[in-house]
Amino acid sequence: MVTLNKISPHIKNSFSQTLRQLAMVVYRYPLVSMAVLAVLTNIYLIFDYGVVNRSALSMLWAVEQGSTDNASVSVFSQLISGVHSLTGLSYIHSAYFLTIASYTGIALLLLLISRWLGFSLLAQWSLIFLLLSHPNFCDFRSYIIVEPLFWLL
Repeated sequence: MVTLNKISPHIKNSFSQTLRQLAMVVYRYPLVSMAVLAVLTNIYLIFDYGVVNRSALSMLWAVEQGSTDNASVSVFSQLISGVHSLTGLSYIHSAYFLTIASYTGIALLLLLISRWLGFSLLAQWSLIFLLLSHPNFCDFRSYIIVEPLFWLL
C-alpha cells in the first residue's frame, strides 16, 4: 500500500500544479462551468424528488393522447412531442429534458447579462453559486411546468 510519505515530492508538486492549472481554467470560463453545474444540479434535483408533479400529469396525458386544449400548454406539448419523436425518450423524460434546458438557459442568460454589465469573474462566480443554491430558484426545478420555457423566451 502506498502512503503519502512514500510518494516522491516531484509527483506531489506535479499533482498540485496540475490541480491548480485546472482550477484556473475552470475559473476563467464561468459560462461553461455554469452550464455544466446547472445541468448537474437539475438532474440531481429531479432524481432526488423522484415524483412527477400533479399539474404535469394531465398535461402529459394530453400529450400522449394528442389533444391540445390550452394555447399555452399546447406550445409546451408540441415541444415535448417533438423531443419525444426526435430522441425516442418517453414523454416524461422529454418534458424533463425541456425543463433542464429551460433552467440552464435562464441561468446562462443571467450570467451573460452580468458579463455584459461588466461584472468581474469573482462576481460572476458569486452569481453562479447564489443562483444555483437559491431556494426560490431551486424549488420548482424538479417540476414539469410551462413557466420556465416562457421565462426563457
